[in-house]
Amino acid sequence: MNNIDINIEITNQKIFLTCEGKHSSYKLSSKNPRKSMIARVVKLTGLPRKEVGDYLKAFFLNYKPPTNAVE
Repeated sequence: MNNIDINIEITNQKIFLTCEGKHSSYKLSSKNPRKSMIARVVKLTGLPRKEVGDYLKAFFLNYKPPTNAVE
């Protein structure tokens, strides 16, 4: 996305989102963390929901957890 600073970090139990200098965290066990993340990014940036949703969908489809992750 154009000039928007979005950083997503995934650990064993949580997803950490940093967008426009604001930090949020989401539990992996929640029903749909991506939906909450989309709402948060749209609120902070004013970007269209479809654009943000497509970006996050692509991120999660391409995300590969580390092979040596410790539980």
